[in-house]
Amino acid sequence: MFDFLKNKKTIYGITAIILLIIIAIVLTIKPWVKKPVKVVATQLGEMNILDSVISADNQDILYYDLDKLNLYKYNLKTKQQTQISNNFAFVPEDLIWSPDRSQVIVKIVNDKTKFQDQKSVFFNSNVEDNATMLWNYNLSTKKLALLNSEINNSIGASPHNPIWTTDSQKIIYSYADQNQTASLYTANPDGSGQQKIGDVPTDLYSIYIYDSKNKTVYYSTTIDQETETGQIYQYNLSTSKKAKIGINSNFGLAIDDHRFIYSDNENTKLYDITSNGQKTLPISLDTWRVAVSSNKNNLVVAIWNKDVGAYYIENINLQDFSVKKILNLDKGDAANYTNLNIDSNGNIFFVNNKNLFEIKN
Repeated sequence: MFDFLKNKKTIYGITAIILLIIIAIVLTIKPWVKKPVKVVATQLGEMNILDSVISADNQDILYYDLDKLNLYKYNLKTKQQTQISNNFAFVPEDLIWSPDRSQVIVKIVNDKTKFQDQKSVFFNSNVEDNATMLWNYNLSTKKLALLNSEINNSIGASPHNPIWTTDSQKIIYSYADQNQTASLYTANPDGSGQQKIGDVPTDLYSIYIYDSKNKTVYYSTTIDQETETGQIYQYNLSTSKKAKIGINSNFGLAIDDHRFIYSDNENTKLYDITSNGQKTLPISLDTWRVAVSSNKNNLVVAIWNKDVGAYYIENINLQDFSVKKILNLDKGDAANYTNLNIDSNGNIFFVNNKNLFEIKN
């Protein structure tokens, strides 16, 4: 009986050791972890692109052509390029597209002599030389309208000011009067119909979201030139209460009318203004290489991997924070890998060295 029990224990012991070895092998190999899918991006046509976005119907890529010095659209089906503006003549500092892509705010530095010589539509004798101008351009009517010159939108780290409402019907912006009192305003996209919402802190620099129901603005302060970071606050215009949300932040990006992502030290967080809750994303992002899907449920981000000399395209599900990783083997300049977009079918578009590329889903 003793020998039987002894042998039985020996068998159990051997079995346990074998199971431990199997578990160790499985954990090492991790067969359920999918390796990044290697893809080769396809270049679409010959373009020299600045600030590309995908149209609301997912049919076109809208962009500024750095060679032709005008706005264009590239049809993804017919591969045709169509000019959609006239006599811009100069390269903008920034383009702020409306959510429905029907309008765009053009940020450009005034140069009276050159603008007049080139007959640029941006020529305005009433604006000082080297001043930052913000123009609203309506793609349907082809009309330009000069926005309020006091809107805080400097040439340095570009703030989100103005921002569009999600229905593209209004713009929201802040500016300071002669007494340096900062206020928040709403207006029609062409600057008409201006209405004051209320006074805001003088350190307001970049607007993330304005919650009209609770009269609360979420914003960042001016980015410090040495640390290249700012602070993020929540400010209620009715109660004048101010609360800090994030520190050492260098970007923020609205997902929809109630969520935004922002950097907080070395993390990227998703903030929901309806619950004041926030969660840390599984990877750290920057605003130049992030796209929000049309259904607002996913983020697509490009992350440079110096070990393999290529980009990972990562698709982050904002519901469960799962990550789908794609390895793009194109070895482009990291500084020029920008303007990510994703269509309703999951096809990814990006700009590398000013050229447009596509990764098929």
